[in-house]
Amino acid sequence: MPTTIAAITAIAIFAGLIFYSAASAFSPGSPSARPAAASSIRVIDGDTIESPYGVKYRLLGFDTPEIFDAKTPQEYALGMKAKKRLEQLLSRGTVRIIESGKLDKYGRSLATLAVNGRDVGEVLIAEGLARAYHGGKRQPW
Repeated sequence: MPTTIAAITAIAIFAGLIFYSAASAFSPGSPSARPAAASSIRVIDGDTIESPYGVKYRLLGFDTPEIFDAKTPQEYALGMKAKKRLEQLLSRGTVRIIESGKLDKYGRSLATLAVNGRDVGEVLIAEGLARAYHGGKRQPW
């Protein structure tokens, strides 16, 4: 009987560790870098993505025009270009999400996103689809 209880306890602990590891694979927390399958990432807009586990990430270092609350048709059009370009970038290589361990005011995990080792923000800025942003009041587009 003691052997059975010890075996059940060991199995329960092992199962708990596996569940915890799987559940935290895309959860915000301490700074870390996570490889991700590009096909499993949903692009919400040019600077926000969502993991397959429902974690939303606000990408650090840049800002793209809004598409859900655009102030002008031009802002919306540029925002859609930025979103489509981010989708293209994700489809072209190895994706890595580098979490900062912090959340923004909307509860999104703040992170950097790299494809083939290159920060996507740098690409979008270089192509005129985004501008550098490090918090604070956003400028109108």
